[in-house]
Amino acid sequence: MRRAPTPERSRDALAARLERLSAQERAVLARRLADRRAQQDWSIRPRQEGAEVPMSFAQWRLWFLEQLMPGTNAWNAAVAARIDGPLNAPALERSLEHLVQRHPTLRTVFAAPGGKPRPVPLEGTQAELTLPAVDAEQDAIRGLVEAEIARPFDLERDLMLRARLIRLGAEDHVLVLVAHHIAVDGWSKGLLLEDLAAAYEALAGGDEPHLPELGIEYADFAIWQRSRLSGARLQELIEYWRSRVAGAPAALELPTDHPRPRTQSFRGAVRWVEMPGSLVKPLLARGRAERATPFMTMLAAFKAMVHAQTGQDDILVGSPAAMRTHPELERIVGCFANTLIYRTSLAGAPSFRQLLARVRETALGVYAHQELPFEKVVEAVAPPRDPSRNPLVQVNMRLEGEEPQLRLAGTRCEPIVLDPGVARFDLAIELAPEGDGLGGYLEYDTALFDAASAETFAGDFVAILRALAASPDEPITELEPVRAIRARRS
Repeated sequence: MRRAPTPERSRDALAARLERLSAQERAVLARRLADRRAQQDWSIRPRQEGAEVPMSFAQWRLWFLEQLMPGTNAWNAAVAARIDGPLNAPALERSLEHLVQRHPTLRTVFAAPGGKPRPVPLEGTQAELTLPAVDAEQDAIRGLVEAEIARPFDLERDLMLRARLIRLGAEDHVLVLVAHHIAVDGWSKGLLLEDLAAAYEALAGGDEPHLPELGIEYADFAIWQRSRLSGARLQELIEYWRSRVAGAPAALELPTDHPRPRTQSFRGAVRWVEMPGSLVKPLLARGRAERATPFMTMLAAFKAMVHAQTGQDDILVGSPAAMRTHPELERIVGCFANTLIYRTSLAGAPSFRQLLARVRETALGVYAHQELPFEKVVEAVAPPRDPSRNPLVQVNMRLEGEEPQLRLAGTRCEPIVLDPGVARFDLAIELAPEGDGLGGYLEYDTALFDAASAETFAGDFVAILRALAASPDEPITELEPVRAIRARRS
């Protein structure tokens, strides 16, 4: 009978096998072992009773920005919809109360004794959400909706979700939901609307909501994040981002209509854009041929447009990432999103095909190091402080999935398109699937640009998209719309 190897023999055999590995094979093995340890050791678990709960990095940054600009509505996130049909308002109010009790971030405020902020969950009557209703005429809808969206939150006292119902008739209503970004992100909006639909359907039918249990809370994530981003892993991330971003230009100099104010105002407007399938499909097909995702493809095109507008070769663009990197986080409402920085050089007059390869390489590196919060990147790179603009990135691009919609059983809900009057960047574009193409908006800082310039930017972007798809091997600088922009700039 074959004898089992002793521990000593097993160790000797393993050592001999390791010695035969090449340096490259050892590096691959080390990475796989590190990944396995990370998966085993860094699962997110419920916190121990009585554990001190810190703010997450994202919460801290938003709290800090609120201290710089108290009373701002720049971080309000809103949904508004027209509701046609028999609405059960008491059931809707109870459904909203259910959301607040189910998701602690919605009833968490931020006290700062001694100047050190900490999250504090509200309880009892302080955590009760009400649904105030107001009667109005048709022509008053937009003013009422915009006023509700513009009303700031008090981070020390308010629930981080509020609602208002506008009654236009017996079966004609408008619902406005507003949350603070410190409690929700884009992913959270879809979760809240799903939970609201399920709770309303149950309550309107005379039953109690029975939604799936949540294994952890956002507070558990905050504790995990602070532990995870420490030691060797933190240093590795810092070194990566310092090497990627250090030496970048202090700013992108877009052609503005007005002198830049001393401090960023966050006042903005949007210009709606539509990109039909006849425009988008050929471009995305070019991207697939170069193993680029739709996001990488649209990012490369956006960088080409920014390059044409500024004349700069070294382009930094920000883009949000959902950061739901663990299955435990998929149903948790909170602010997880992180702004990632994509730096690409357009030096040497690359073609679109060559630019796609550069953007793809950049993106893959960014994805592997996306854990480091944006504010930690800023801290590591330490760019010159300039209150007139965002640090490191002044333009932003976002490609989303389909926009989540409000659905209430027995009614028909139609979303109301909103212009919140806010700009968090000099220029940003947000796109999502629309029919067989893309739709969305160009957001711009009204302290810098007039509406006519936003119209021009949108037209330039569409023209560049068409030219890139038609001529992927021609130097971008030689494309007709790029040459026209350069001539206009000079």
